[in-house]
Amino acid sequence: MPLWLRNGRRVAGVGVQRLRHLYARIPVGLRFVLLLSLTILGLHIPYRWYSSDQTKQILETQHRIALLHQLKSAQMALKQEMKRFHRHAEDYAVWNDAVSAIQRKDADWLTTNVWEWGVVHLGYESTAVWDAEGSLLGHAGMAPHLLITGNDLYSLARRGVGDVGLVRMGERLFMVACVPVRDEQISSKVYGVMLFANEIDKSTQLALWGTSSIPISLKPLPEQKAEPPQTVQSERKGGQNLSFSYPIKNPEGHWIANLTASIAPSQSLSVRESLRYAQYGSWVLSGIITIGASLMMVVFVRRHLQPFLYVASRLARGDWTARVDYPARDEFGYLAQVFNRMAQNLHQSFEYQERQRKEISARTAELESLHQHLQTLNEELRQKNLQLELAAQTDGLTGLWNHAAFQLALRNEIQRAERLRQPLSLIMLDVDYFKQFNDNYGHPAGDEVLRQVAEVLRRHARPYDIVARYGGEEFAIILVNTELEMALRVAERFRQAIQQIPNLPAPVTASLGVAEHRFGAMPASLLYNADSALYIAKRSGRNQVQFYQEGSGTSEQQQE
Repeated sequence: MPLWLRNGRRVAGVGVQRLRHLYARIPVGLRFVLLLSLTILGLHIPYRWYSSDQTKQILETQHRIALLHQLKSAQMALKQEMKRFHRHAEDYAVWNDAVSAIQRKDADWLTTNVWEWGVVHLGYESTAVWDAEGSLLGHAGMAPHLLITGNDLYSLARRGVGDVGLVRMGERLFMVACVPVRDEQISSKVYGVMLFANEIDKSTQLALWGTSSIPISLKPLPEQKAEPPQTVQSERKGGQNLSFSYPIKNPEGHWIANLTASIAPSQSLSVRESLRYAQYGSWVLSGIITIGASLMMVVFVRRHLQPFLYVASRLARGDWTARVDYPARDEFGYLAQVFNRMAQNLHQSFEYQERQRKEISARTAELESLHQHLQTLNEELRQKNLQLELAAQTDGLTGLWNHAAFQLALRNEIQRAERLRQPLSLIMLDVDYFKQFNDNYGHPAGDEVLRQVAEVLRRHARPYDIVARYGGEEFAIILVNTELEMALRVAERFRQAIQQIPNLPAPVTASLGVAEHRFGAMPASLLYNADSALYIAKRSGRNQVQFYQEGSGTSEQQQE
C-alpha cells in the first residue's frame, strides 16, 4: 500500500475518533434533535423528487378531466340553446292571424308582424315565410336561400316537422330554425313555413359559456377540411397548453365547425386543485417521516413511559381506580404524581358530566316533543289558511270563481291581452225563467240546476278559460286568446249542452250574450257590452246567443 494512502487512512481514523468524542460530549437533547433533523433530511430529498414527478402526472390528468367535462358541458349548453330557439320559433308559428295572412298573401301584415318584428325587435339575422305551395312570400335580413342550401330543414318543415340546425356562411355560424305554420288548434294541416336565423357570434358564445372557468370557443372550419374523428385532441409540448375539440355538423351532415376547450395549466381551476392535493400529500408524507424519526425517541424513553401507558390504557377502558406506581423522586416521579392527580380529577369530572348528560338528554327529549307538537300546529294553521283563501275566491254552491275573483281575473286578462296584443272575449249567461223554476219546484231544485249548469260550463270550457258565477242565476266565462267568431261558437255549444241537461224536474235553457274586448277600452266596457248582448237575447225570446255589435250599441242573433 502506498505511503500516502496509509497516512490518509490514519488521519481519517483520528478524525473519526475526535468526532465521536465530540458527539459524546453533546447533551442528549441536542443529540436527539441532530439525529432527528438528519433523518428527516435524508428521507425528504428522495420524497421531493418523487412528489414532483407525481404532481406533474396528477396535474396533467386533472387538466384532461376538466377539459373533457367542460367540453361536454359546453356541448350540452349549445344543444339547449338550439332547443330553446326551436321552441320559440314553434310558438311563434302557431298563430291564427299568421295563417290568415299567409292564405291572403298579405305581405304588409307579414312584414309588420313577422319579418321586421323578428329582425328589429327580436334581433334575428333573418326571417322568412313561405306559403303552402312553397312560394317565398318575403323575408327580412339575410336571403333565406343562403341559409337552407341543402333544403333538409325546409323540406322537413313542409312535411310538418320543425327542426333547427347550424349553418356556416364563410366565417360566420348561424342557428337556423324552420317550422311549419299551423293554426292555434294545432291541426295537422301545414299552411306554410317560417324561417328564423340568428348568428352565433362572440356575444352569444359569451352568454352561453361566459361563466366557464375554461375558455370555450366555437369556430367555423375551412370547407376543404376532411371529416374529423369524434374527438380531436391537440397538446403543446411542455404542458403549456392543452385543448380538446368536438366536431359540429350542419343538417346535411357536413363538418362545419369545432367546439374547442383549452386550458393553461398555471391558470386553470384543475391546476389549483391538483396543487392543493399535492400539498395534502406532502403534509401526510411529512407526518409519516416525522413519526418514523420520532420512533427513536419512543425507544429512548420507552422503559420510563411503560407504566404511564399501562395506566392510561386502563383509564381508557373505564377503570378510574388505576394509578401510576413510580417510587423514584425524579422528573418521572413528579410526572407520576401529576398524572395520578389528573386521573382523580378526570374520575370526578366524568361522574359529573354523566349526570349532566342524563339531564340534558331528558331536556332534549322534552324539547323535541314540544317542537313536533309546534310543527303539527303550524301545519294545521297553514291548511286552515289555505282553506280560507280558497273559500274567499270560490262560490260555495257551484265551486266556480265568485264575483270578486271574476272581477280581478277580468282585469288581469285584459291587461295581459293588451300587453300581448291577443284577442279576448266574454260570455254572460243567464238561466231562463229561473225564478219561476224556484217557485214551481222549490229552492233545492233550483240549487241543483245551478250546480248542473256550472258543471256543464266547467266541462265544455278550455282548461285556461275562466268560468265564474257572476250572481244569482247569472254566469260569466272569460275566453282567453279568442276572437268573437270563435266565442260565438263556444257560446252556442254551451247553450246546447245546457238545454240537454238530464234528470231535472223540467227542461232548462239559457240566454247568452257575447262581446269581444276592444284594445284600449276599460274592463267595465267589455262587461257592459256582454251584458247588453245578454239583455237583447232575453228580450228576443231567450234560449239564444246574441253578440255585441261595435259602433251601433246593438246585437245580432248568432246564425248557425
